[in-house]
Amino acid sequence: MNRDSHHATRDGSAGQETGAETAAAESAARFRSHFESTGEYLREPVAELCGLATSADPLLSEHGIRGLFELLIEPLCDAFAPEYCRLYDRIIAQIVQHVRELPAGGDLHATLNRFGLTTEQELTERKNRIARRTDGLVQAEAGKVKRALIPSRVTIGADIAVTSVFLDGLKRALPNAEMVVLGPTVARELWAGDSRVRVVEVEYGRGGGLIQRLGAWPATVAAVDGEIAGLGAHEYLVVDPDSRLTQLGSLPLTEDESRSWFFESRGYQGQGALSCLAAGWLAERFPVQGQPGPYLALAEATADEGGRLLDALRRNRSGSVVFLHFGVGGNEKKRLAEPFESNLLAALLGRGVTVILARGVGAGEAARTERHLADMTADGRRVARLTAAIGDSVANTSATSADILLFEGSFGLMAATLAGCDAYVGYDSAGQHAAAALAVPAIDVFADESTPRIAERWRPEGPGPVWVIRAWDEGGDGTGVVSAGLVDRVLACLAETPGGL
Repeated sequence: MNRDSHHATRDGSAGQETGAETAAAESAARFRSHFESTGEYLREPVAELCGLATSADPLLSEHGIRGLFELLIEPLCDAFAPEYCRLYDRIIAQIVQHVRELPAGGDLHATLNRFGLTTEQELTERKNRIARRTDGLVQAEAGKVKRALIPSRVTIGADIAVTSVFLDGLKRALPNAEMVVLGPTVARELWAGDSRVRVVEVEYGRGGGLIQRLGAWPATVAAVDGEIAGLGAHEYLVVDPDSRLTQLGSLPLTEDESRSWFFESRGYQGQGALSCLAAGWLAERFPVQGQPGPYLALAEATADEGGRLLDALRRNRSGSVVFLHFGVGGNEKKRLAEPFESNLLAALLGRGVTVILARGVGAGEAARTERHLADMTADGRRVARLTAAIGDSVANTSATSADILLFEGSFGLMAATLAGCDAYVGYDSAGQHAAAALAVPAIDVFADESTPRIAERWRPEGPGPVWVIRAWDEGGDGTGVVSAGLVDRVLACLAETPGGL
């Protein structure tokens, strides 16, 4: 291929990708506009997005996935509005029907047939039934249950905020039952120290294509089959906390609907955070004793390792220790402009605070963190990088005497380190849910104002104090830029913590 033809091919691919991006955005916008103006369901835009999302070209598929989930489904879910729940059900039913008819959808098709689900209508009718279910178990029935199966919410923050509440509540209600979480490997780190909880690995593949995402459901069904084999009908139950593995309850995990319950978190009515709503929903259906809440149960060795680091820090540094996390889990709507982060970091260091700074996930977050570290180093601040084995850093006096310690490690180790800190500051992501569950004072900065209930529903809950700062109330202009007063607002919250930073 000569140079000109290479450029033509590259330019042609770029043009095709741009066209796909535009087409996906237009399809999602056309669907939303039509529904909002008429209340009618428009099938054509969803079909267009499904076609893109299942393209053999990964670039086209990526834009189709973004159109379906980021531009169409996620805004419906984030609204936490009951009227959008049934709309979501119709969209996902159409998506499932599209995929099952593809050659690559054979496992999905076979599993749906096993449950007698052959049409979109049958899918939505089943979902309506389980979403409306209000009956539960009495104490005598609860005592017979030997195994409770809970599909993961997939993301760490949601698993702490919601799934852990289900674990806590069901442990209280089902005295003889083992709790089995079906979910990603990282879930083991959250409850490794709880002898009543076992994690069976099922990966969702959030970054995968549409076929891969839906393919997680047959794998989850197979895991459930293995867990209930040999058990009587009254010896197990499945409680779905609105899991992505089941596409928010649209896909069943067991043929016996009498043994399945579903918490429609986006449509459940009430005031407050999802953790509180989950606890209320459980109490309505099961003989829950006391008030369940979010919790973590770290492995003893992991907890000890984090504790040793904090002990060493307090021997070598005076003042408070704050865990700072600017990660957003890939959702850029949750973050503020970079100067907010650097100004907050400088303000904390100026007050003699030792900062443990999370590196973040992915190349973008890591690069942003490195820029902050370079700026602080230029200002004369001492920076240390924690090794993978924190024990090595504990023995290194120069590391534990630094102004900033860069943390990069497993979530379990992060939580163990965080547990000994005086406070946590971060955006709406997994870190603040861990802090609240561990009773660490948490300052949670919400930057995404796209739906009114985001901050209310995703507010972290736990035994420690929590401050929620809505950036748009502090001079935000909708582009991630906020007034200089936002840093002062964070510092004012830190001053109210028990340590009085």
